[in-house]
Amino acid sequence: DPKRDPAFGVGDSEMLATRIRRFLTAQYNKTSRLHPNSDFNLKTLEQVYPVIEHLSPELRRFSSLHLHRGALETIPYLSSKYLSPSEQSEVAFKCVYLEFGRGDTFYEHDLYGKGVMILKSGFCTASRKSKPGQLRWYTRKNPIGINDVLVEGNFIKRFEQRRLLFYSYSLVLYIPRSVILEVLKKRPDIWKDCARWRYLKACLLKRAREKNKREEP
Repeated sequence: DPKRDPAFGVGDSEMLATRIRRFLTAQYNKTSRLHPNSDFNLKTLEQVYPVIEHLSPELRRFSSLHLHRGALETIPYLSSKYLSPSEQSEVAFKCVYLEFGRGDTFYEHDLYGKGVMILKSGFCTASRKSKPGQLRWYTRKNPIGINDVLVEGNFIKRFEQRRLLFYSYSLVLYIPRSVILEVLKKRPDIWKDCARWRYLKACLLKRAREKNKREEP
C-alpha cells in the first residue's frame, strides 16, 4: 500500500535491530545503577529509556516499535493490519508501565481509567464480582480487556467489572482507553472493520451476564 509508511528496521535489518537492542539495554542498565531505587510505575517509554528522546525521529520510531510492537500486535485494532509504523509508534509513546505486587487487586486506574493491559512479566487471574468463582488466567503477552475497554464506563456496572488478582510481582504495559479512542476517531475505518464488532461482543456478553444474574435463585 503506497499510503503506508515503510516498515523501516522492523524485521528488515537484523544488524540494526541488534545494535538498537544492545544500546537501549546498556542505557537502561546504566540508569538502573545510577538510580537503584527507581521503578517503572506510571512511567512512559521515554522515562524508562531516557536516551530515546535524544535519538533522531527515525530511530525514535524504530526504538518504540522494537520495544512495544510485539504487544500492539496482540490487539487487533492496534496491529499492523490497520496501523502504519508511524501510527503504532505514536501509540507506543503514550503507553505507561504499571507495577503490581503479589496479592494486589486491580479494577481500573484512578488516573487513566479503563485500558488494555499486557503483562510483560508475572501472571494474574481475572474474575467478575457477579461470578467470583469463574477465573481466567493471564500470562505474558495475553492482552486483557481488548473488548470491554471499548464499552462506555457507565454501561458496565460495578458488579460486572473485571477484577484482577496478581500472584507475583508483575510488570504491565497499560494502554489507556483515551489513547485507543483517539486512534479510532482518527481512523473510522478501523472502527467499522474491527472495533465495532468487539464492542458488540462485549455488549452481548454483558446482557447475557445480566440475564443469568436475574435467573439465579
